[in-house]
Amino acid sequence: MRGIRTLLTAILVALFARPGVAHAQEFVPSQMLIRADGIGQEVARATLANAGYPVTFVHDYPVFTTTLYSFDNPLTGDDIPTVRALLDELVAKSSIQTGDFNVPMAIDAGGGATGSLWVTGMSLGDFQSQYARGIIGTDFAANRATGLGVKVAIIDSGLTSGAPISSGYALPYGYSVNNGVATSGEVPLDEGNGKETDSGVGHGTFVAALISCTAPAARHLHIKVLDDEGRCLLADVIAALEVAINENVHVANMSLIPSLPTATLASAIRQAREHGIIVVASAGNNNPAVNPYQGCEPDLIQVGATNHLDQPFTFVTPAWVDIHAPGASSMPVNGLPTAAEAVVGPLGIGPNKEPIFAASTSSDLATAFVSGAAAAFRAANPDWPNAQVPADNIAQRFIDAARISAATVPGGANGSIKRLAADSLVAPLPRVPQCPDDPVAEELKGGYQYVINSADLGLLLSSWSPFGSDPRRIARANLSRDAANKVDSEDLGILLSLWASPPPPGCE
Repeated sequence: MRGIRTLLTAILVALFARPGVAHAQEFVPSQMLIRADGIGQEVARATLANAGYPVTFVHDYPVFTTTLYSFDNPLTGDDIPTVRALLDELVAKSSIQTGDFNVPMAIDAGGGATGSLWVTGMSLGDFQSQYARGIIGTDFAANRATGLGVKVAIIDSGLTSGAPISSGYALPYGYSVNNGVATSGEVPLDEGNGKETDSGVGHGTFVAALISCTAPAARHLHIKVLDDEGRCLLADVIAALEVAINENVHVANMSLIPSLPTATLASAIRQAREHGIIVVASAGNNNPAVNPYQGCEPDLIQVGATNHLDQPFTFVTPAWVDIHAPGASSMPVNGLPTAAEAVVGPLGIGPNKEPIFAASTSSDLATAFVSGAAAAFRAANPDWPNAQVPADNIAQRFIDAARISAATVPGGANGSIKRLAADSLVAPLPRVPQCPDDPVAEELKGGYQYVINSADLGLLLSSWSPFGSDPRRIARANLSRDAANKVDSEDLGILLSLWASPPPPGCE
């Protein structure tokens, strides 16, 4: 069967073309970010203008006391060291807190700096049986901690139209960031421009599905920063982190990395952590000489990838990796990988309305599994922050617990690494109240309201067969929990019997 599927399925090789650290010297910035109060901003503008580098205001980020400017005159490569020295001098004099160029960021390049392989032709069954779920215990965590009441910001590419699985977890609104400015609206769409390979399309959809494996009751706030090639600029991520803080999210997933270290990003991530957000990001695949998130280490949880043999994806594990998780796929020369050796997720819907699933390799994907575990961890601690656990301690609590409960496997400079074990992480925590008989969880003040009504009936009727378009909808409407995962008259009878029943404890 797999051989037939191979013949019928196209293999898509998507090179994640990102400006890596090795190419940073080729980047000539057109914008910069200054973190300072009003007086400091004036001093910075005057200093730059006097040196022949006038700038124009673009946008403010009040949460971070940071402003984005554009250079009035195009810089050359020779100008960069001079402007960098001016910014460093302003910081040394305490005129400003930070000053950085608006550098590129992008999805991580799997398989080293050369690119990442997306192999289509995988299936829903492959997604459900992929090795990562068994190795880290996603199903146990999903049934015990669920992610109920948790909001996860996915700072990524948005969702592809009609995205299988992933669309079922999205909040009904989201944000799109363009030139460092975030605007709210419907869930942002992830679309190609038809002019290039669109190698980044589907990235946010893939990541969202992996997060849902461990925290199916968590809701996703999609913040689109990436274009169709999986690229953005530093200011876009700064804007997204400001949105995350203003939206009171619990977890922020950043499956992307900067091309150059930036103090401005470090300060923004620090403030996100101080607001109680667990910020999780890719640690990188190609063992750069310096941490791409340099300066963020105390506040950011960085994730490395492992494979189906519980080995690090890269030969050398960078010192800044906080924890590992499955993120690598074994790609055969001919044919398709198997779920036993691949990380599998949805990319979107094909031209014939068929769901497209793919296998891929990247620390981006490992990051998603850790974010899912973070959502489950937060769901089991709904009273945080409090007097005993202040907001700025929540991220540290999570990574400490994740590392204590993690499996120790061979690899890394010291001979062993810590690999996420989501089941062991949540096992000692209080069980999260579950509302299994409410197919449609209605969002209410950050939580979920148990109420059996016409919305639940509508979902059940729309899922009336084992062959619906969204397997999660079927699973939620299959109230009898029969093994066939079929929605039928038995489920309808259960739903009608619950129509006037009061909510169970913890589900009000």
